[in-house]
Order: sequence, then structure tokens, then C-alpha cells
Amino acid sequence: MNDLDTLTRRLAVEGWQPDATVVVGMSGGVDSTVTAALLLRAGFKVVGVTLRLWSEGSRCCSLDDIDDARYAASKLGIPFYVIDREPLFRDAVVLPFIAAYGAGITPNPCTTCNAVVKFAPLIELADQLGAVGVASGHYAHLDQEGRALRQGEDAAKDQSYFLYAIPSEQRPRIRFPLAGLSKSEVRQAARLLHLPVADKAESQDLCFLPDGDLDHFLRAQGAAPQPGPIVDAAGRVVGQHTGIHRYTVGQRKGLDLKATTADAEPQYVLELDPTRNRLVVGPRAHLEKQVVTLRGVIGWVASEAIPETVWLRVRHRGPLQEVQMSAYAGAAAVLTLKKPFGPITPGQAGVVYDEAGRVLFGGVIDGAD
Repeated sequence: MNDLDTLTRRLAVEGWQPDATVVVGMSGGVDSTVTAALLLRAGFKVVGVTLRLWSEGSRCCSLDDIDDARYAASKLGIPFYVIDREPLFRDAVVLPFIAAYGAGITPNPCTTCNAVVKFAPLIELADQLGAVGVASGHYAHLDQEGRALRQGEDAAKDQSYFLYAIPSEQRPRIRFPLAGLSKSEVRQAARLLHLPVADKAESQDLCFLPDGDLDHFLRAQGAAPQPGPIVDAAGRVVGQHTGIHRYTVGQRKGLDLKATTADAEPQYVLELDPTRNRLVVGPRAHLEKQVVTLRGVIGWVASEAIPETVWLRVRHRGPLQEVQMSAYAGAAAVLTLKKPFGPITPGQAGVVYDEAGRVLFGGVIDGAD
């Protein structure tokens, strides 16, 4: 077991000197609260900030979470602010999320939120307060120049996948102090510090789906998906779906298939076809793809510095797949996997790493063949 002195010394705050002011994004959870507490213990002047992003029911950034963050800040004796960014969150995250499902794409709103919504208002406040920068409770390494993003030490909690799209101009101002700690060590620190959130459960799923009910959310937002046919690769109707928003590429469970189809080789969702409001299903082997196209690529290193062999992650905590680079220019990339792999879901993030776990670039999966 580590003591508080040891945990404090392991904070990833390279380039920041104690006694400097730091703005900490506080969600009301254990990670951000421990970040604020350990920075304070290390000698920094800490200012806590919670972003109010969604008032129509939320798993995080809810009124209860804001109250938890405010209470934690009061226990720590630090200033605390709430910044309303709900209009930006709706326009940049929620509305594109709804549109993506309407287009038969499975979106990744957390990546968009980190890139567009989360850090900019914190950095703006840091500038107003003369703070050295912004800290959050994410599990990932970011060096002091903001040039290198690497996987966190706790592989089960690593969040580098969701952070690849942070704009380059923001990166030098951000630190992730918990990068070198495990989740269990963070819980341990919270208990040693007698923090009120020490045993608070983690938020799950999407923050703006308070009960995880996507169907209810889409209908409440004016989108009413309709039932339609499930077809095989030959176009034969083999079942009925209850709205394509309920499915994603690679899904097997929950398919209402005719008995003759269900009794044959297991069937998986291969494609969402919103134009004809249908699902295309087929055997598992048809999910295996070898060429992946990314759009909206955001880089962390110059294209000429990318090694010939890299590794691709296509979902959070998914296995890394070895890649032979095919093409990377501007905002697009084409990657050839060493071995076929699936499922690969359009709309999700595709993040490319080197062998040391450093993020090289990432983008949105546009397709796979």
C-alpha cells in the first residue's frame, strides 16, 4: 500500500511548479476530486470548476454531481465555479449524435466532447486567473509540451483513445496528474484523505442518457426511428428490426430472425442501411476487414515520422491491431491491417499507436473493407 506522500510524488505534473495556480475540472467523481486533493497537497493553489453540460437528465454533470463537486471543493477549502456550456454541448455533441444515428452510424460523442467542449472553457478561466494550466482526472500521459499523448499506466482505465482529438493549441496547457496511478490507488488516496466521494460509483454509458435508454432519448429529441426489414447479404428478408438505432455493426444479440435463419450459422449485423431502413446480417466471417479508412484525422506527430508498423484501436479498451501503413495525408488515412479483424464500426474512433503506447494520430472510422 502506498502512503499519501508516495502517491503525491507520483502525480504527472511535469513543468509545473508548486505554488502555481491550477484549474481542475471537477465532475463530482472520485478521479477529479482526488486530482484536486493531491495537487493541493503537493503545494499547488487549486481552483475547482464543473461544467454544466446537460440539464435534461444526465449520468454525470447532473445537479447531484455538481453538488458533489461543490461539497468536495468546500471540504478541500478551494474556490469553486460552475460554467454553463449546455448550448455548445447540444450543438457540438448531442445534435450530431442524433444525426449520426439517423444516418446509420454509431457515434463516439465522448471524443467530440473532449475535443470541442471540455477543455476550452477551463483554459479560458485559467487565463483569467493567471493559472499555469488545467488538470483533469483522465487516465493518460500528456507531456509538458503537449506533444506526446500516451496510454495511462492502468490499462483497464486508459483514456487516451478518447483524448486523441484535443486541439494542438490546448495540449501544452493540460495535465493528467493521475496518469501514473491505478484506479485502486486513486480509491486508496480518496479514503486516506477522507473524501466524501471515495466509494462513489463510476458513471457508465453516455452522460446525457440518464437511464441508458437510447430509444426514449431519441424520441424525446424528436427522432422517431421506425421498424423495418432485416435482410441477408443476398437481400432476402430474414427478420424484422425495431429501429436501426437499436443496433450496431457486430451485434448478434437481440436480432428477431426467422427460425430457419436463427437455426443456421449465427448471424451478426454487417451493415445499417438508413436509406432503406434495413439491417444487413451475415455470418461472423463477413465482419472481418483488413483495410480501414479514417476521416477527420488529427495528428500528434508529423506524417513522415510515423513508423512503417503501427497499431490501431477501434474501440475503447479494444485490442490493438498491427497495421501496415497504406496512406496518411491531411485529414484522411487508409490503414491495412496485418490480419483481418472485426467488427469495425463506422462512426467510432480509430486511434493509431506506436509500440511504446504513444498516440500518433486518430480519426473517425469512415469505412472498412
